[in-house]
Amino acid sequence: MKTYVTFGQDHIHQINGKIFNKDCVAIVDGDRARVFEIFGDKFCFEYTEEMFNFENMKFFPKGFIVVEESKEPERTGIIYLAVPYSHKDESIQEERFEKVNEVSAYLLRNGFTVLSPISMMHPVAKYGLPTDTDFMLACEKVLVLRLEGWETSVGVTVEIKLAESLGIEVGYMDYDDIRRIENDGRQKV
Repeated sequence: MKTYVTFGQDHIHQINGKIFNKDCVAIVDGDRARVFEIFGDKFCFEYTEEMFNFENMKFFPKGFIVVEESKEPERTGIIYLAVPYSHKDESIQEERFEKVNEVSAYLLRNGFTVLSPISMMHPVAKYGLPTDTDFMLACEKVLVLRLEGWETSVGVTVEIKLAESLGIEVGYMDYDDIRRIENDGRQKV
């Protein structure tokens, strides 16, 4: 028996390298009891195959995702660099972009593998930043660069909550830390 599961706005689950959230319909091999075993009470609705209205798939941009519980995802040692970015003053956005690039370069020089979404996405930001953070799954740690505004940044807050919900370690770094640390090989981040 297959059960189709939908999720609410705040429901995020990570199983075997896949993220299940409001944008998908999970397909579970089993009944309602199995759905509760997997997701607890953090889902919106569950439907039998006969009850599910396939015409509603337009509301789920990621489509169907089959729940496979065979193994845990492997972490790669990649550091996800979270930083406040959006601001009404474009010069502040540009300053944040430059600082995150400087920190990314510092970490790379010291032997770390870094995923810096702002460094990668700044040129396309004027066309709209993506909100999908599936690539965070590949990361071992989220490092928050504490630039001015980080505590009130919606993006950074979402990234921290997502990391915590996925069991990914969250660390913090001040911009001035790279100037204080002597460059004596690989530094602990």
